[in-house]
Amino acid sequence: MEKIDLEKFFNSLKMKYCIIKLNSKFPEYEENSDIDVFCYNINSFFSSLVAFLDKYLKNGWEIRVQQLCDSHVQYDVYEPNSEILNIKFDVYSSLPKYTKVHIKSGFFTSVMDNRVMQNKIFVPSLMHECVLRYIEYIEYYDIRADKIKHISYILSMLDSTKQKEFFDMIYYYTKLPEDVYDGDVFLHVQENHKKFSNNTTRTKNKLKPLQLIFSIVNLPDKKHKQICIFGCKFKIKRTRKKNHKQV
Repeated sequence: MEKIDLEKFFNSLKMKYCIIKLNSKFPEYEENSDIDVFCYNINSFFSSLVAFLDKYLKNGWEIRVQQLCDSHVQYDVYEPNSEILNIKFDVYSSLPKYTKVHIKSGFFTSVMDNRVMQNKIFVPSLMHECVLRYIEYIEYYDIRADKIKHISYILSMLDSTKQKEFFDMIYYYTKLPEDVYDGDVFLHVQENHKKFSNNTTRTKNKLKPLQLIFSIVNLPDKKHKQICIFGCKFKIKRTRKKNHKQV
């Protein structure tokens, strides 16, 4: 398989970009690889990609474009006469659409404004990178077992001092939905601790949306569930709602 010089390509960009969840082997890659990129102008990124790959395109290479929404486009690069993906550029001009946690839109700008140079290319700061990885783990933990790699990365990169900064960033940029949809059942979060955090807004027997990341786990008896928020457990009540349409 012939490979694109990714380092040379990103060094040629005249626009602001940030590669997230960068593979440790970069700029090396294998077939069917993908690289996630934040930028402000997807069209400019595409123009730069086409210009850089000009000699490849003239020799039969192909870029297949998949526009998933206005702020998310995938550019799949194929070698001549091949249906095996050489590399995918997954490009975002705003945050990905997550369904299991609410994230402030300003986090995208914060990632871009605080990017750092690493081995001649731009990546998120350590804290932003860890938050992005944790959010992705939460989004896919029940369907993608391989996403545990993000937790391994976080644990390996953050000591006890940095963990506080990590939690503070999550508190600020994320919030917990008041109603968590689980199949045909709504899970209503109910407080199970008298003391939790000064950041928690309480009403009678119910937590208002928190600026926290969450995960839902089954209890051993399988009749109840609990919500785990950084080690603090909260009961959740299961109630069915008629005529509900999942969004």
